[in-house]
Order: sequence, then structure tokens, then C-alpha cells
Amino acid sequence: MNSESKNRLMTRTKWAQLGLCVGVVWLGGGAMGKPMQDSKSIVSPGETLQKIAGGFDFTEGPATDAKGNVYFTDQPNDRIMKWGTDGKMSTFMQPAGRSNGLCFDAKGNLWACADEKNELWSISPKKKVTVVVTRYAGKLLNAPNDVWVRPDFGLYFTDPFYKRDYWKRGDIEQDVRGVYFLAPDHKTLTRVVGDLQQPNGIIGTPDGKTLYVADIDADKTYSYAVQPDGSLRNKTLFCKLGSDGMTIDNEGNVYLTGKGVTVFNKSGKQIEHFDVPEEWTANICFGGKDRHTLFITASKGVYGLKMRVKGVGRKWNLVPQWDNLADGPAGAPSSSTSRDTETCGRRFEKRSRSRWIAAAGSGCNVGSGQLVEATFRRPNVGSSGLSRRSRSWPRALSTSRVAGWPPKPTPEISARAVRRSA
Repeated sequence: MNSESKNRLMTRTKWAQLGLCVGVVWLGGGAMGKPMQDSKSIVSPGETLQKIAGGFDFTEGPATDAKGNVYFTDQPNDRIMKWGTDGKMSTFMQPAGRSNGLCFDAKGNLWACADEKNELWSISPKKKVTVVVTRYAGKLLNAPNDVWVRPDFGLYFTDPFYKRDYWKRGDIEQDVRGVYFLAPDHKTLTRVVGDLQQPNGIIGTPDGKTLYVADIDADKTYSYAVQPDGSLRNKTLFCKLGSDGMTIDNEGNVYLTGKGVTVFNKSGKQIEHFDVPEEWTANICFGGKDRHTLFITASKGVYGLKMRVKGVGRKWNLVPQWDNLADGPAGAPSSSTSRDTETCGRRFEKRSRSRWIAAAGSGCNVGSGQLVEATFRRPNVGSSGLSRRSRSWPRALSTSRVAGWPPKPTPEISARAVRRSA
């Protein structure tokens, strides 16, 4: 976000600016110094906003990993910071491509909107950077701003345009400021929204069926029905307020940022507003071991508020794919006998004599990074592979997943999904 758009939203907002505060800030229901006591409040009773840390230049893009640690960017200083569940603050990566919005997938990869060269990155848990997207239709992207990974590992990102003084590129090349969908294979990029003035914040529901996109310059946020192929339908005005960043809780409430934090229920009705003692509130997520801490990036500081509600990760699509016989239990099909294994297989990790963990790879048609815990009831079916019926089981599971989870187990194998949130 640049100063021009920020000022436009600040001018339209309904709330007055706060004076500068230092240290701990007491907030509840938008009133200074009065902890929230309403039992129906989304805030945990008696809890107040606290300043976690300061001294940054401009904080953005918070995202929570599977353990509840929160990663966020200090963009002018070109670094990604980590706030651990132990309360310790550390630098995760520097330089970091002037990263802006962040989002984790179930494999622990951190997706980053790398603003320096207008790229979309995937950062592995070992900090290996892969530049995944740079162009659309042969032209440079405007500048990926915020990103959300859906349950099948496809992802959506907003691409507004805020001219940066550190860019070495020319003027805007794309004909619109749009929203894009990157397919689960992370190779096919499609523009899915092209009629917004300046798309910015983005978030989806845990089931992946609804996507919210904020048009910050129009001061509006829209909801869309997500289709399996990544396209969006049924564009609906969700609320008359734009947003820099967004998150969602386990009751379906949607959180918008700008001048503080404004919360809307799933029907688009405003139910809460929290003032934040900074010039601008950029982004937001839920973090901590129990996901009950609302983590807020706001200008030069980061803040936390203990909530009654909690954050929710995606309900990742879980479809087992078997690896070769040498890495898996007796009876698992080898790569020479299963095309599914060749494109999706990953190594098994042994848990006990009959229990194994299998993780699907990036080539799966239905999404990668899925973890499944399997109990093998007939481990002695033979070294030549499972029966014809069992060998096709992963594909049958894929069909069952659409109809409802969990599917009925085969006589040979039963499986229990291990859900991973990010």
C-alpha cells in the first residue's frame, strides 16, 4: 500500500485518529481502558490490547505456521521477522525480497509477495527461495501484495500497483490491477478478477469455498464463490469498507484493517472495532499455540489481543498416495506399477510395525503436501504389490473426498486423516 491509497481510506473512515501511546494499550470494544466484559464478545473477557514489540519501520504480512509462530515483514528493512510462541522475537530472513503479504501451506512453505522485483516466492522450511511467478501473459506483474493458499494448494494473490522508489523497472505493464489464481501444480497462472480499482487484502474460508477480496481504493470488500478450477463466481458486496489485510476466525467473522481493526460477521454486519495506537494498521492474523491471540501489524509496532474466538487453518484435502516398496510397508505398489506413485509419491515415515505416515508430492492432481496416517491390516499381501482394487484406492479416495470425508476404507487398508493447519 502507498501513501495515496492509505490517505484516501483514512479520509473515508468513520473513526477519529488516536493520540500516540507508549507501552501497553488498554482497549475493549473500541473504548480505551475498559476491558471487554460482554460474554458474547469475540474478545476474551477482561483482555486488552498489548504492544508486543516496536522499533520497526513498517510492519506487514503476518502469517502463522503449524506450531503457532507468527512471521511478519518489516518491509523497509527488507526482512521477515518471527515472533515465537515462547515470546521471543528473531529475524527469520534478511534480505527477503522486500516481502509484503505472507501465507503458509501445509508443508511448511512460506509463500511471500516479494515486492522488490514484483515476484511470488515460495520459501522452504530450510529457507530455500523458489521464484514461482514473475509474469502474466509475458508482462511483468504489477506487484503481488497479499496471498492466500486454498485447501488443494492452489493459491490466490492480489496484484495492485504501488510505485516504489527502489524499483528498477518501468511503468505498469498489466492492463488491470487484478487477482490471480495459481493452480495446484504451481505452473498455470490465471487472472480471475480484473474489475477492481486496487485489490489488496485477501482471505478465504477454511473449506475453500468462499474468497474475500478488498478493493481498498473503492472502500469495498467483496465475496466470491470459489470454483474447483480456480475461477470465481457470484461476486457479492460483503461490506462497504476496504482493507489492507484480512483474516477470519472459527465463527466465520472477517477482520479488516486500516484505521484499527474492524470485524464483520459472516453476513457482512459490523460487530466490533478495535482502535490501534498507530498511524496505520496494515495486516492481521491469529497466532500462538492455541490460535487465540489476534496478532496485528501496525506501522512501527506489532500488537496482540487475547480472543475468545480463535483462528482457523485450511481444511487441507487429504488424499493418500503410496511410495515405492523399498520405502513403504509390504504391499505398497512400486513406482513401476503405479502411475499415481510416480507423480505423487513421497517417502513413508514409520510410526510402528503397522502404522506409517505418507505425504503426497507436488505432482498430484488434487493437491500436494497432504499427510495421511495409514494402518495396514494386511501387511502380507505380497511383494508384487496390492490387489488391483487396492492399487486404485488413492484415486477412489479422491472421488470419495468430493462426496464427503472420510471415505469408506478398503478391506486391505484403513486410513485416518491427519489434518495440518497453517
